[in-house]
Amino acid sequence: MKEERLFLLSEVSFGYDLKKPTLYVPHLEIQSNQLIFVVGVSGIGKSTFLEGLGLMNDTILSGGCWYSNGTITDLNAIWKSEDKVISKFREDNYSFIFQDTNLMPNFSVGENMGMGMMMNGQSLIEVKPKLLEWMEKADLPLSIFDRHISEISGGQRQRLAFIRGVCQNFEVLFGDEPTGNLDKITTFKVMSLLKELLVKSNKTGIIVSHDLELALSLGDVILPILPSEPALLSQENQWTRNNNDWYTKNEKVVDPITKITQILSHI
Repeated sequence: MKEERLFLLSEVSFGYDLKKPTLYVPHLEIQSNQLIFVVGVSGIGKSTFLEGLGLMNDTILSGGCWYSNGTITDLNAIWKSEDKVISKFREDNYSFIFQDTNLMPNFSVGENMGMGMMMNGQSLIEVKPKLLEWMEKADLPLSIFDRHISEISGGQRQRLAFIRGVCQNFEVLFGDEPTGNLDKITTFKVMSLLKELLVKSNKTGIIVSHDLELALSLGDVILPILPSEPALLSQENQWTRNNNDWYTKNEKVVDPITKITQILSHI
């Protein structure tokens, strides 16, 4: 699986107030074809970072941020474009899974899962076999396919949002606590399905999560956001997996769960 530079960030400040940025990224290169976890304490800027890269909110206050998928795109320039240009770029390159499922209450389970594919011209009948296959993988009863969203549980809704995200065409899948409403066993199962999909399709996943054990179990790269003013995310502090071992700053990490917990807490 060939890895190529997907995002390049240089001296980027993220936030909602130019006078008080939330997060600073001096230099960061994100490679393709990996499952990347962004971790940090609550409120430190994980979602703000994701919103900027994913063109969900214009949180890039300053600096250079580029996306490369055959051609290089300046994300700052995209934000200055018309809304339809921003939407088209997201549709062509990105997919999203959120803890808040954003499901459509007036549509059926099947219609919600297939929404992205149907917006690209396919009918529900055409996409149904693929959706049923994913429902089986995610341990969802096929009998709920035609039900309304109000008739299913919160955990089932979370898995529907997951299926909707992975079934769309994408180069990068962004997840903001995508399994936040699931138990530990189900979380590991659906995230393992995502990892398998990324490997098979040569795609990239960038996941914000508080689940450090999940990141250490399934991630290829961990990007810790360190407490400071503003918070810091840098290439220098990233963790990379080599087989079953983790490395940072060219050194093998002993007892990774304890070490990363200490780093994030700034102990």
